[in-house]
Amino acid sequence: MTDIERGLTDEEVIKNRKSFGENKMEKPPKKGFFKRYLENFSDPIIRILIGALFVNIIFMIPNINWFECGGIAISVLVSTLVSTYSEYSNENAFEKLREQSESAYSTVRRNGEIFDIPSEELVVGDILILNSGTRIQADTEILSGEISVDESTLTGESAEIRKNKDNKNALKGSLVCSGSCITSVKGVGENTYYGRTAKELVSDTRPSPLKARLTVLAKSISKLGYIIAVLIAFAYLFNVFLIDSSMDISVALSKIRDTKFLISKLLSALTLAISVVVVAVPEGLPMMITVVLSSNMKRMMRDNVIVRKPVGIETSGNINLLFTDKTGTLTEGVLKARSFFTPIGGEYSSSGRIEEGIFKKYLTLCALYCGEIEINGQKRFAPNPTDKAILNFFKKDNEKCEILGKLPFDSSKKFCAASVKYGNNVITLFKGAPEKLINGSGKIMDVYGNTVPILEKERIFKVLSSLTSKSYRVVALAIKEGEDTELSSLTLLGFITLKDKVRFEVPRAIREVTDAGVGVIMITGDNKDTAEAIARECGIISPYSKRNLVITGEELSRLDDIEVGNIIDSVAVVARVLPTDKSRLVKIAQERGYVVGMTGDGINDASSLKLADVGFSMGSGTDVAKEASDIVIADNNFKSICKAILYGRTIFEAIRNFIVFQLTMNLAAMGISLIGPFIGVDSPVTVSQMLWINIIMDTLGALAFASEPPLSEYMKSKLKSRDENILNKKNVKKDIFKRLLHFGALHMVYKKRRPLYDI
Repeated sequence: MTDIERGLTDEEVIKNRKSFGENKMEKPPKKGFFKRYLENFSDPIIRILIGALFVNIIFMIPNINWFECGGIAISVLVSTLVSTYSEYSNENAFEKLREQSESAYSTVRRNGEIFDIPSEELVVGDILILNSGTRIQADTEILSGEISVDESTLTGESAEIRKNKDNKNALKGSLVCSGSCITSVKGVGENTYYGRTAKELVSDTRPSPLKARLTVLAKSISKLGYIIAVLIAFAYLFNVFLIDSSMDISVALSKIRDTKFLISKLLSALTLAISVVVVAVPEGLPMMITVVLSSNMKRMMRDNVIVRKPVGIETSGNINLLFTDKTGTLTEGVLKARSFFTPIGGEYSSSGRIEEGIFKKYLTLCALYCGEIEINGQKRFAPNPTDKAILNFFKKDNEKCEILGKLPFDSSKKFCAASVKYGNNVITLFKGAPEKLINGSGKIMDVYGNTVPILEKERIFKVLSSLTSKSYRVVALAIKEGEDTELSSLTLLGFITLKDKVRFEVPRAIREVTDAGVGVIMITGDNKDTAEAIARECGIISPYSKRNLVITGEELSRLDDIEVGNIIDSVAVVARVLPTDKSRLVKIAQERGYVVGMTGDGINDASSLKLADVGFSMGSGTDVAKEASDIVIADNNFKSICKAILYGRTIFEAIRNFIVFQLTMNLAAMGISLIGPFIGVDSPVTVSQMLWINIIMDTLGALAFASEPPLSEYMKSKLKSRDENILNKKNVKKDIFKRLLHFGALHMVYKKRRPLYDI
């Protein structure tokens, strides 16, 4: 018995596992609840609050205001607790999604017997048997047999690749579309191409817009609080030592010489200043942000959208350029044969409408025997999506022929063939790219079985052009007498049109996103004409859009970064795209000031997902892509991305409205405290009153603004640039200053009607 026939022994399995490792990916260390809780104290606003709390306790003893201290402490503890719980529960949901994708088995030969074992038990040296439909779970080397594999999750190329003893390396993550083979495992776990790619995704990404804005806001509030605190302390001392002394310098100096009096008033001024600093900080902000993020995360989870990083929601509201995949995101992800066209343009929506006879029999034979079709007893099936769609279109299994030979599909030749004995005749069946089969044909057959010479191939190419312009993928069928697979003297039968249908809700979702000011660029492996047609059907290219440029990956490679940056505002589609093109486009767009969103599902998409400001991975995608993303779209639907953008904008508006409201109230209170001493009112608003107002307005206001529902009007609001602050000149002038004036006018009217009493 040879080593291939025997496989590894139990002892060799144990030895190789120790020497080369297990077939497991090292998962990022899962943070415990307590560790996550501590990390959430790094928020800039939280840090200011903690500082204010300690200052409050240290410097205001024995007159400490326990209500204010309690309010700050509760705000800090509750906001960090809710935030931690939301992150933890969403991470657990993601872990369950990952566990479902990891529950795979592999067929191996050990001790001379064949077993199905969990894929994580594979070791280097295992004899791994691959069949059609198998997802390869380790890097392998083909020993015998031949398979056709789909490596699109690794390379982004959708074309199937033949693997045999000449082209023998089959990588983890690839899908076996057809054939079978015996392989030897050469790499497992992190020593696979899949694993090495995953380990590269450890670089830090730039901070989210929300975090950057909150950092700037925290610094601004701190500076403002310190300045006003110093001014109010000065005003208080000015009132005590000068105004109360009738501006008599000698009386003021005598007060200063009274050490006990001086220390008492300095402590009162310090207490007042510290209170002002505390009031200036909106302690309800962290709680409000946490509540609005967590509530939206739960809503989105119910809609099959798993938010892995809470700030990803808010960042998605700032997206102004979105790169989106086509298959499964804009389309349903299911390839179906839509109709059959004769070379002269006749259309048949189903095989049942085609006239019974020799013509239809030939079509059925092409569907049954040409391509990657496998026979299991009397049942035929096709692992290849294209062959499967064509086979389902004809739906006949009763045509039996002796197969004399087959020529597998080759991406360079772009056709496949099968020679069969049908009755007493030997014919060769062809299926492949229309341009190849048209050029190799000398005759056409009509639906009645009559053959006539082709006089004008230009007319047939016009029929083909009309089909591709409607976003159809087209496959040609032809036959030839005898056992000959050369593309010459063919009789052309016609064309099968296939289409991955655009999701019903996508055109409307695209319109909502573009109306919101978000540019959408479709990236796909389709050819240029088909990609453009699908983009028009989705609404990405329209008469109302400034984006109408369709470019291929090859054309993109001929442009430098500056040239790409100059045209990126008008690009709608990038066809025949390569994985490296995606990362390059993200970098160039970010350099141009865009906040970029990227969708993806393959290993090859992981770097661009991580590089983007918001990465949307698909639920059907690879674990590496999901790890690199911020949000997982479990239903693979573009509409869910639209929802994420809406929720993100809602969060930003809620945060801005709360801050405008809170600062208006705080500035009004501090303004009265600043002006009062200069007009003879020692403490128009006492420390206790100021702190109590702050507690009520912060806490209840935070809860009120956090519960604001997402409104469609937010999708029509003007986009914010990445470096735009939460508070800008317009907010300060129009909202805060205007409200302060309004507050002052009402106060004057109120004061004329009745005396002003201490509240």
